[in-house]
Amino acid sequence: ETITIPTGSWRSGTYRYIAHDYTTAGSTGYASSTKFAQSGTTVKVYYNDTETTYNVPNSAGTLWTVFTIDGSSKVITTVNSMTAHNQTSSSIE
Repeated sequence: ETITIPTGSWRSGTYRYIAHDYTTAGSTGYASSTKFAQSGTTVKVYYNDTETTYNVPNSAGTLWTVFTIDGSSKVITTVNSMTAHNQTSSSIE
């Protein structure tokens, strides 16, 4: 998956980049599952001629909050946390 934010299209607000393990969501034991952590999933961000790689944390959960972006300042802040989320649809708040 590639997401591109063109120059001039930044808007104020806080944006979160989140990855969700749908293969475990909806199943019994999803909160203690380490399937996502063992997946080797990575996220690469290319910004200001710099590449940053985020690796999925080695902890239980189905929802990985990777980072936030402040739309006004254009600052990326690492979050890198796992939580349990049992939703099986693509709508995550």
